[in-house]
Amino acid sequence: MSDVAKEFSGALQRALRPLLIALVVVALFIMLPLLAQANYEHGTTAANIIEARVVNVEHKIADMESAERRLFATGDAKHKDEFDTAASGLTKAVDDLALATAGTSSLKGKVDDLKTSILAWSDQSKATVGTWNPQPGATHDNATDDTAQRESIISGLDAVSTSAATSAEKAATAEHITFAFIIIISIGVLAYALLRLFGTRTTLSALFNDAVNSRDGQIEILQKNRALLVTTMNSIGDALVATDTSGRITFMNPIAEKMTGWQETDAVGKEVGRVVVTTNEKTQDKVDLPIAQVLKNNIEREIPANILVANRDGVTKPIAGHAVPVWNDGGGINGVALVFRDITEKRGAREAIRTSEAHKEAIIESALECVIMMDNTGKVIEFNNAAEQTFGYIRSEALGRPVADLIVPPSLRERHTQGFQRYLQTGQATILGKRVEMTGMRKGGAEIPIELAITQVPRQEPPVFATFIRDISERKAAEAALVAAKDAALAESQDKSLFLNNMSDELRTPLNAVIGYSEMLTEEINERRPADMVPDLKKINDAGRHLLMLVTDVLDLSRIEAGKMEVYTDTFEVTDLLDEVTNAAKPFAERNQNRFKVTVGANLGTMLSDRMKIRQSILYLVNNASKFAHERDLELQVSRTGNTLQFKMADLSPGIADDTTDQLADAFATSNSTSTIRFGGHGLGLVIARHLCEMLGGTLKGERQVGHSPVYTITLPDKAPSKK
Repeated sequence: MSDVAKEFSGALQRALRPLLIALVVVALFIMLPLLAQANYEHGTTAANIIEARVVNVEHKIADMESAERRLFATGDAKHKDEFDTAASGLTKAVDDLALATAGTSSLKGKVDDLKTSILAWSDQSKATVGTWNPQPGATHDNATDDTAQRESIISGLDAVSTSAATSAEKAATAEHITFAFIIIISIGVLAYALLRLFGTRTTLSALFNDAVNSRDGQIEILQKNRALLVTTMNSIGDALVATDTSGRITFMNPIAEKMTGWQETDAVGKEVGRVVVTTNEKTQDKVDLPIAQVLKNNIEREIPANILVANRDGVTKPIAGHAVPVWNDGGGINGVALVFRDITEKRGAREAIRTSEAHKEAIIESALECVIMMDNTGKVIEFNNAAEQTFGYIRSEALGRPVADLIVPPSLRERHTQGFQRYLQTGQATILGKRVEMTGMRKGGAEIPIELAITQVPRQEPPVFATFIRDISERKAAEAALVAAKDAALAESQDKSLFLNNMSDELRTPLNAVIGYSEMLTEEINERRPADMVPDLKKINDAGRHLLMLVTDVLDLSRIEAGKMEVYTDTFEVTDLLDEVTNAAKPFAERNQNRFKVTVGANLGTMLSDRMKIRQSILYLVNNASKFAHERDLELQVSRTGNTLQFKMADLSPGIADDTTDQLADAFATSNSTSTIRFGGHGLGLVIARHLCEMLGGTLKGERQVGHSPVYTITLPDKAPSKK
């Protein structure tokens, strides 16, 4: 071989040697992960089998305990069969657990001890159940309280499960460390070979540094994204529980911790059914969450209705939510996210809404007024019983139809429609918020008077309107009857006043003639001195004057009732008025041998009033007292208090009884039949006096006295009201 060939062969060998080393390293790099993955899967499978055996033993213990309690609680023999079945299953489940842990030295001893405890507890439960008497009417002792022993067994089983998982994790960790160590060595050898192959270290070092920096950056981004995701999941208002593909919890947010009573650190790694305990609200049976269906079908599932979740203290709350699959980048499923919320408040709010709606419906249906509600198109959405009775439509006929077509007469519909549209467009209303009277229309076209008020229901979009309607047909008829009665009464009063006025004028003429001729005859007789005829002529004269006074009273009363009595005011001294009254009243008082006097208080001063009407009113009181008294002392007491004057007529005669002072309002009242026969009626004097006092801003009242006639008091202001 030539030197050139040898040199070429050596160069080729030097070039192939690092390439061969690189191929060996690549083969190791490929084989070692496969071996490590196989060991990891073997360890994980063993841990899962042990966990399944532990769960099976716990279920059998729970089934035995449940059957035992039901047997002693109900006495039903079927629970004895359930207990026996569970006991047989427990023995087999314990044997399966011992077999699963036989190859694990760290667990075998624990499981053997647990097996002894479990079988001892089982024998004790069997002995307790053996005391059960199936005879009817037999008494049974309560089941033995073995809670502490059972809890110790459950804790031991949980410890076995945890140890198995821990052992698998430790084995996997060791495998990963070994694998990483070998990978590091392989990478170093491969790097050396590559450096030799390419003849430079600088390029490979730069490439390696770039790869490491890129990996560190990706790790930092992943850490930030994970922190952001955890913060987001912790801050949502719903409970969130994440599981892996085996249904074991990998994450819980604070809301889920609060609702279940489990801390995340305690719940991670446990089956979700042990932490999130759900039951049917109606049957109280345990209900499985739809996690298995999500894993199987890879689709979202809703949590069934009427589901309760219980915390570790046994407190339950109604929930609603769903379970959704969690996918990885490859499109596969990594686990399930269970999202649920407490709907206690929401359920209470719905119940409150239903109650409010029921109250509203009851109020509307029982309302005496018509209640018609319409939407923003003017169509009926509510029609109560009163509306049915008033307008003749049943509720089903009215719903959905325009209000204008139902109750608005054709002559008013266009105005109604225009006003309604104007309000919707501009907010300007004519009758909204007001109570108005208008004409409504019944089914069949009959028109009725109605009183209507429309209001917009607040916080409703689009707007809703409530219409309140009252049929006022009866009220209108009553008002018309009152107006007719009033008109008739006024016409009758005017006719009466006209009659009295005409009658008074007709009576005055002959009475004046009788009085005048009696006075002339009296004068002639006095001159001729036939003394026996004077008393008779005097009686004729007195009777004529009395009759003239009655006619004058009737005329005054008719003027008062017709509102034609005028008030003429001037200023005068009260003492001057009393002098006039005294002179005019003495003839009345002395007619029945009575004695009349006036008692005057201090500082009576002056009055600005109608002097003649006050004088006339006082004389009516004196005349009334004189007519019913005989040989008595009659006293007029006058006093002033501030701006008010009082004229009190003390009538000490039998007169009007104590219970008749209210008859001052009656123009023809008499106290009783005896006094009427003996003294004659009161006439119109007191009634006219009362009217005159009221015209001057005062009053005339009678004060009752036991055993005596009333004392009448005129109370007047010192200034009469201004004319209107």
